[in-house]
Amino acid sequence: MSKIGIVELDVHYFLDKTDNLKREVLLFDDLIITGVTSQKEELCKVLTGSSRVFSEKKGELENFIKFGLIKEQIENRLQEVINDNIQIKMASLQKRIEYNIKAVEAWEQWQKRKDSGDLDFQKVFIDFLETDSKSSQFRTRSFAVEENQKFTQDEYVPLIRRELYHSPPIGFDMKTKVINVSITKLPMIDDSISLDQLSELKSDDDFKLKFFAFRDFVNSLCTTTLTISEVDEKIDYLLMDYEKQLKMHKAKYQLSRLETIFVTSAEIFENLAKMKFGKIAKSIISLRNKEIELLEEERKITGREVAVLYDIKNLNN
Repeated sequence: MSKIGIVELDVHYFLDKTDNLKREVLLFDDLIITGVTSQKEELCKVLTGSSRVFSEKKGELENFIKFGLIKEQIENRLQEVINDNIQIKMASLQKRIEYNIKAVEAWEQWQKRKDSGDLDFQKVFIDFLETDSKSSQFRTRSFAVEENQKFTQDEYVPLIRRELYHSPPIGFDMKTKVINVSITKLPMIDDSISLDQLSELKSDDDFKLKFFAFRDFVNSLCTTTLTISEVDEKIDYLLMDYEKQLKMHKAKYQLSRLETIFVTSAEIFENLAKMKFGKIAKSIISLRNKEIELLEEERKITGREVAVLYDIKNLNN
């Protein structure tokens, strides 16, 4: 079964140059997106005075698709799901009307006060961005519910990306809440990490193992009665515990490896002088076995169920 994340990109995404989807693509088998619309392009043009910001973001998304990090854009499929379900269609229409009212209000305020730094305008604009995010989240939630009811091999998870929505609203299942809380633990991955590197990382066997361990951890939490705040605390604890033990293990690993290299090198030089090539080979094998032993010990560290979060968290370093 593939776990597929769904993101509807809101206005904030296109306006924020530092925002990207690098951390999200690492937590899912596939990522699908929607929201790259001509309406958002026009809005970005109004707010920034240029189409450049939107075009740059759109170009970034096309590169994600090129590297296989984003599966597809689903604008048409999303609209079909909404149109096929009358309840979703009516609720979506209500959300869209609310969004449009806020958009008009923000537009009028923008025209009047865009250069004044007026606090009233800032409040209206923030309120508009909030409404846009809510509208986007509703659409992806609706799509996920409809797709998951088809009982396919895939599982769809709607993503909440705005900090304002770290605590998912009522209606999200436990699995969605856990994954979204996990994402909030991760910093934005910066431009020093290329899409090619991300693609290689997703193909790495060790990363895949950690990814599946995290998925198993998420599934196990779904059978508990923990609240979302308790899940948040549990993830924090596991991350701190894993980081502490990993540092201790690395110190032990480096010391043990240095000791092994020193002793083995002395044995190799001694046997080389005596032309004892069989013992040289045994010394080299002994060194390799010691490294394998230490790596196996790392797999026993507690908290490995969130090791993938730790790795992503430290990518920028």
